[in-house]
Amino acid sequence: MNLTAFLFVLCSALIDIAANMMVAKSDGFRKPAWGFAAIVLVWIAFALLGQAVKTLDLATAYAMWGAIGVIGTALCGRVLFGNRLRPIGQGSHWSPARWWCCPATDRGQRNS
Repeated sequence: MNLTAFLFVLCSALIDIAANMMVAKSDGFRKPAWGFAAIVLVWIAFALLGQAVKTLDLATAYAMWGAIGVIGTALCGRVLFGNRLRPIGQGSHWSPARWWCCPATDRGQRNS
């Protein structure tokens, strides 16, 4: 793998993580300065990712970028905002595993 391309992907992902934190700070874009800064950073992140795909396959670059971004966003969200990750369906009776494994009556459907 080309080291320069990897650095482009890494920088792009780190900038994207910063953009995600700014989206969180924007409070649903109610604070426009944070929202505008996030949009600018996303634009820069994609420009850097575009440089990386000149020498890397798109699938490889995007997979690395996505993995770094998801993990980084989760960790930064936890550290900066106290966000917690929860399993899908926590707090409700529905979950994908339960839907596939259990009879219809366990899926919240009533027998008529």
